[in-house]
Amino acid sequence: MFGSLPPTLAAVVTEAITQRQQVGALDTLRAALQKDPSSARSLAYHDVAKLKVALDEFDALPADTPHRTKIAAALAWVCVGSSIGDLDHEHLDRAAVLAEIAEPDPDVPPEWRVFFGLLRGNKSMGDVRKGSTTASSRALRAEFEGYRKLVDAVPGSVRREVSAGVDAILAAFDTRVAYLEADPGRESELLRETDGMVDSAAPASHERVRAEILLLLKKTSGAGARGEHQEGRRLLRSALDLAEELPATDPIRQALAAAAPNVMVYLNMPAGDGTGRWATSEADRAELDRLCRSPDIPDDERATHMFALAMIRMREQTPASMDEAVDLCERALPMSPPGGVLHSRHLATMGIVRAARWQMFGDPDDHGELAAGIACLEQARANAVETGNVDVLVSIGRDLSQMYLMDGCTDSARETAITGLRGRVWSAVLQSRAADVHLAIGDAADDAYWAAQLFLKSNRFDLAAWALEMGRGLIIHAATETRDIPTRLAEHGKAELAREWLAAPADQIPSELRRRVMSALAGVELAADGSLAADFDTAMRLVPDPPSPDEIRAALMALDMDALVYLVPGKRDGTGLAAVIPVSDHPHWITLPKLMTEQAAGFEHDLSAAAREVQPIPGRRTDTVDTMCEWAWESAIGPLLADVETSKDVPRIVLIPVRELSRIPWHAAWRTVDGRVRYAVEDAVFSYAASARMFCTAAWSGDVALTDGMIVSDPDTAGAAQPLPGARAEAAAIRERFYPNARLVGRAADGTEAADGRGLSEDVRSWLADPQGGTLLHLACHATVNAGRGKDDTSYLLLCDAERLSAEEFVDASSSRDLAVAVIAACRSNESGRGYDEAFSLATAFLAHNTRSVISARWNVPDNETSVLMYMFHHFLREEGLRPADALRAAQLWMIRAGELPAGTPAILNPLASPDVRTWAAFVHSGR
Repeated sequence: MFGSLPPTLAAVVTEAITQRQQVGALDTLRAALQKDPSSARSLAYHDVAKLKVALDEFDALPADTPHRTKIAAALAWVCVGSSIGDLDHEHLDRAAVLAEIAEPDPDVPPEWRVFFGLLRGNKSMGDVRKGSTTASSRALRAEFEGYRKLVDAVPGSVRREVSAGVDAILAAFDTRVAYLEADPGRESELLRETDGMVDSAAPASHERVRAEILLLLKKTSGAGARGEHQEGRRLLRSALDLAEELPATDPIRQALAAAAPNVMVYLNMPAGDGTGRWATSEADRAELDRLCRSPDIPDDERATHMFALAMIRMREQTPASMDEAVDLCERALPMSPPGGVLHSRHLATMGIVRAARWQMFGDPDDHGELAAGIACLEQARANAVETGNVDVLVSIGRDLSQMYLMDGCTDSARETAITGLRGRVWSAVLQSRAADVHLAIGDAADDAYWAAQLFLKSNRFDLAAWALEMGRGLIIHAATETRDIPTRLAEHGKAELAREWLAAPADQIPSELRRRVMSALAGVELAADGSLAADFDTAMRLVPDPPSPDEIRAALMALDMDALVYLVPGKRDGTGLAAVIPVSDHPHWITLPKLMTEQAAGFEHDLSAAAREVQPIPGRRTDTVDTMCEWAWESAIGPLLADVETSKDVPRIVLIPVRELSRIPWHAAWRTVDGRVRYAVEDAVFSYAASARMFCTAAWSGDVALTDGMIVSDPDTAGAAQPLPGARAEAAAIRERFYPNARLVGRAADGTEAADGRGLSEDVRSWLADPQGGTLLHLACHATVNAGRGKDDTSYLLLCDAERLSAEEFVDASSSRDLAVAVIAACRSNESGRGYDEAFSLATAFLAHNTRSVISARWNVPDNETSVLMYMFHHFLREEGLRPADALRAAQLWMIRAGELPAGTPAILNPLASPDVRTWAAFVHSGR
């Protein structure tokens, strides 16, 4: 049959056919791709020199050579045999090419088609690992999914192991793509899938150990994305320890050992675990240095190790270490396969290192090295735009913006910041779970604050204000983008897509469905494989800009307010500022030297856990609040009130405090006048906004008449939180006096079940969905705030039987009616658990859910005294006819002046009055 072939090729093919009859293609492939390759040495082909000659002779054959496809199949089998134990062996890539030639042969049996498919899959996986592919990750994954369908044709005796091989390739691919593209939604899906792999594996088997290692690695990736680096280091070490149970030649163990040093370097960077320092150990550095010099690893891996080591050397900030860092980058870059995500990251690293050396030790009059650094980051950005990789685009934004400013290119700095911030939202709106939305946004608020500080140093106050609003506004835009999606899809003529959305489980919407839906709503075209088809810059421009000063002034006029003010804390190297947008003048800035991050941050540590207290803690918190409020007057409110002009009795101000300042009760700022304490709320009306865009939206929404509604009264949490007798008295008194037809759920004043229900989460949801439910919602119950960007529910109400109702669920609630007022008389209902400046809280959720005005608490509040304040708020709102912001101010002034309760107040409230500042200062107004 092969007599006319060149001699070496004929000999190798004949040997292959003979051995294949004894072993089989799938046995050989299983030895190469799975388990312990040491157990399959008899399958290996060792005469590499002979194989090389045979491959050269095959390449020289004419395309019409008889039986060429069968010859290619045999050679592919030999190439796999020659690479057993080394998944990066060049012969595996060659086998994949030969498989493409062999596959059209009609005589190829089903198991050989799986053999060919997995060879191509392994090659594609290698390209992804190296970052050398420009193919869409979605197209590659669809290719890999196709291999699963081939498994059904495999004989039963080997089907299970071949199926495991397909799963292993898919798991490795998904893990790598989730890391490179930083897709939290995909990471969440991977965790669920890997859990299933662990459950299905036999106990105490190597298969089970491999699945558990993959699960730990996925959790490590998630911890790193959330900035929880200490937890990430713990998980990675656990994976390394577990790998010791596998044979030394196991591919998973070998791959983990090779990747761990770089991952550990990343996890040792300063992050959200409180260390605030570069924590890389000498052992980690020594291991990286060894890997950089090792002759036994491929060049692409060596390049990644060298760039990681360069970042460590750069952080040492000495002339010698900087020179070594640049040298490492220059030697590593030629080893980095061009065109992929990893190459973009390597280019960015080189640019950062070169610019850092120039900034620390370069000639300020010679921008040559700075220009070289900029060029590297520009190339990285161009690659990211070409491949549609938002994560890379966002991650280099800070550094490139800063370099542009150092080089005097202010416009380029601004445009880079714009693209980066918009990119975060584009990533966020493609997620299917609320927690993934927040992970995708990542550090948007930090990026915005950083950009604002950068612009301020260049005296570009206008750009600083834009950056602050972009960061806050984008968070809310992303968090509320899922509202009423089926209706919006129908309006866009996408009825079938709307049906798919409605049919999907609400808490596990597939990421690809989410991607198609959000792209349809944004008007951004996707390619057939799901990748971005529209021009990347065009897609970014679809994310809304902040409102202009003119729009803000119109909103101020509509709500009879005098100014909108951003309060921006300074750091050690810069002063604090107030950005003032008056209703009848141009925007301007007030320099506030005392408004520093350090003073404000201390306030956070003195606030207790999120639960409404039954009794005050004597002394401690009052002193804390008093001290902070005195500082608030000196640092910001005093100068601000002197600046704001008004034709009214008192100024009316909308505040947007940034970062650590978001927890300060600015309306309770005080100074001593004529021997007594005088609070800012006595001199002005204050309202708070999560963002200027949300304030403007409230202004353009019409008033809603206040009617009856729902009152939630201290539901029985089944021991999850302590009872709130004051809240029950509050709810009963408010209903009796002001809203006699309101639904009362939870517990009555005497602790028995309320007339209209126990206060389950479904009670609230059904009321929200009821068109005849009324326009008031008063919540007198516990609320909880858990810190952390990766948690599903960080801000939520604690209801009957310890059920939760989160901020995210309010956004998703399917109610078309508007609410006039929501009073969240629960502690910390105005606080977000996803960071100081997260802006997305229970209060924000209500404003996004068609609520005109929200009254909420900024910290933990005492039960009894809160009840009196809430009663007085409703008194001024309902009986005095004041608007919500004025009604809250009137109630707070009543508390300050220790006024008498109005005639007709239910007796149950009489003994509860108190003028304690910490009682009334916690509550703020937002909205109309």
